[in-house]
Amino acid sequence: MLSIRTIIPLVLLVPLAAALPAADNPLGTAMAGGDQLWERGDLIVVLHDAGEQAGVPHYIWRLRDQVGRVRPELELVFQSEWSGDARGLASQVTGQVIPRQPALVVIAAGQAAALVGVEEKKAEAKPEEKKEAKPDEKKEEKKEEKKVDTGLDPAGFAAQLKESIDKLKEAGIEVVVLGPSVVSDATEAKTPADEKVEAFARLAGEVARAAEVPFVDLRAPCLDYLKTHPAEGGKPVLYAGERRYTAAWMELAGTLLAKAIGERMAALPMRIDIQDQPFIERAQIEIPLRRLRKGAKPDIYYTLDGKEPTVKTARKYDGKPVVIAGGASVTLRVLAVDAVHNSTASAKAVFTKVKARPGEALPRRELGLDWALWQGSWPQLPEFSASKPVATGTWHAPELAAFRENPAYAALSEKLGLRFAGWIDIPQEGVYTFETTSDDGSRMWIDDELVVDNDGGHGMRFRSGRVALREGLHKVRVDYFQGSGGLGLEVWWSSEAGIRRSKVPDNAWVRNPAKPHDWNPPPPKKEKDAKESKKPEPAKK
Repeated sequence: MLSIRTIIPLVLLVPLAAALPAADNPLGTAMAGGDQLWERGDLIVVLHDAGEQAGVPHYIWRLRDQVGRVRPELELVFQSEWSGDARGLASQVTGQVIPRQPALVVIAAGQAAALVGVEEKKAEAKPEEKKEAKPDEKKEEKKEEKKVDTGLDPAGFAAQLKESIDKLKEAGIEVVVLGPSVVSDATEAKTPADEKVEAFARLAGEVARAAEVPFVDLRAPCLDYLKTHPAEGGKPVLYAGERRYTAAWMELAGTLLAKAIGERMAALPMRIDIQDQPFIERAQIEIPLRRLRKGAKPDIYYTLDGKEPTVKTARKYDGKPVVIAGGASVTLRVLAVDAVHNSTASAKAVFTKVKARPGEALPRRELGLDWALWQGSWPQLPEFSASKPVATGTWHAPELAAFRENPAYAALSEKLGLRFAGWIDIPQEGVYTFETTSDDGSRMWIDDELVVDNDGGHGMRFRSGRVALREGLHKVRVDYFQGSGGLGLEVWWSSEAGIRRSKVPDNAWVRNPAKPHDWNPPPPKKEKDAKESKKPEPAKK
């Protein structure tokens, strides 16, 4: 992926079918393996389902332009991805977008689901021999036939949509529901698929209104458009088939969606983006303000003594970094005043002075890490060192994109665990933020201290932690396990010492060829030692 802060806003595209340990990251991406460095924008827009319908990235570009016309003052970010049903969407978004980052999710409800099972069931249907049936039996057959044609599961559809909305709102993320449009270029619903879309549109609106989130109705505007723009020369007007939509559909849907996004974000208050963090001797802190109100040019005031800032007593922020230095900890408090909209925002962050850990030297060194692989099924990372691995070797980095081609991994594919061990070469003293993005769980230790905890069974997500390190080699260990389904592992870093957020390069991973890692489990205690360590039982009375 590429840095697109000034190019594209952020969007996750997914169809609806049936806490950071030490520091927050700006934004994770659900698709590992790229080289994108996510920049902080004023708003993260997450779009559910529409890209798969449009079939091409052109829809993203169109929507970016349309949202930009509605809210030109906002810096936005987009991304595309397919991830399953609405429950999967909620889990991925809440795992990637941090609470302090303004975010909005657009759930395009039921669009792809409207076609699921309809054609397949038609193809599977075979003519049967005619036989006499009683009138009551004929009625039952007609009811069953209608149920198969529509393939509609109202309860399941509504439950998924509601659960997704509830989870996103609970995480502090704004939601807009985008209703389905059409599956054929007809002004009236005629096919079972069209009937299903109509039913899904009605259900989506009911769920959205009950949850008090905006609902964008696409079906009615699309049908109105078809009445005034009939097909010419057999070319599709809105629906191009195979779940793909035309440029006209992109323009129509994008305009309505951009308007809804702009109106929703205009109603949100300002947010000040600061967070707790350590520093070694001094830190330079910027105070980003999320400009969610059009025309807002707020004044920002701050204090460094922990006292509540006021317009009269606090220092006014001039846009230059605030220097933090001195004592063991410094409490920064910030106040933003928007006179245009008569609103305020406040925030607090504690900056703690720490000592950087010293690095070490190796008599011999070469690039890469030692690795070991275990076979097993776990709900979370086990203690790998308690058992002997099934395979070992060396690899260039703790990653899974290329390692999946390793014969030892390919032989198992799922239900396995990995450990990478060695050293990481720190180029310059500073406070470093390390992140793992993984599916399923991962953890990272530096100098035998847990820095990143991304454990548990989950989809691709980022978790991060901070540690102060001096220049040199630092002992590192990365554990990972894969349950089933999606998979991936990457390690990222950034530092005040001049390292921009990026994947850790291969030349930063180091191993000792003279002393490979010992993967054998510790020997069991001898019977004599076990008896000596056993406490004597109290004498019976």
